[in-house]
Amino acid sequence: ARKTGGRPIVTSGHRHGGRRGSQHRNCMAADIRVPGVSVTRIVAAARTAPDIGGIGTYCNGIVHVDVGPKRRWRHC
Repeated sequence: ARKTGGRPIVTSGHRHGGRRGSQHRNCMAADIRVPGVSVTRIVAAARTAPDIGGIGTYCNGIVHVDVGPKRRWRHC
């Protein structure tokens, strides 16, 4: 919240089932949005967090962050 100027809302955390290898299955990921804050700003803040590895963006404004290996993606 300090880095984006808005309070993040977790839209998805732990998931049962889903894709094998998903960080969500291991409680190591969250999908977030920050009302009124651009995806670009959220991603920039996530990149500065030392433990964040995966950062993905979706067309609906949701940003995925996890503590897995460093990687980036955009899914539309």
